[in-house]
Amino acid sequence: MEFPLMNVSFENWHEGYTEFSTVFIKDDKVNFRNRNKFQDQKYIDCNGDVYKVLSVMFLGDSWKKLLKFIPGFYKGNLVFDKTKEIILIEDLKKDVLIKFKDALSVDESYKNLYITRVENAKSFKQVVDFH
Repeated sequence: MEFPLMNVSFENWHEGYTEFSTVFIKDDKVNFRNRNKFQDQKYIDCNGDVYKVLSVMFLGDSWKKLLKFIPGFYKGNLVFDKTKEIILIEDLKKDVLIKFKDALSVDESYKNLYITRVENAKSFKQVVDFH
């Protein structure tokens, strides 16, 4: 699995748990408060492989568990399972462009830059890596 990952489960990017931090993820770390937002979601990595989030594993000192509701304090690791699902790069690009144009509230100049980058992308990494 190669990070970053992009969510491919959301029908659009403006309903439910669709926040920037749940659409694009740069590593497997997740805050305790956000753990349910990732359950059963599917993500595509920079190689075009699709993974499903099975759970979140929280490890660490027991004293940290007492403070788990402080944002960013108690983090766990997402547990993924590689699926056999295949997404073609052209289908991913089409889907991303529809969702991006429809939902993300981003500076217009950056929006145009990202749209151009996705349209011209030749690899999954160029589509998935939002930054």
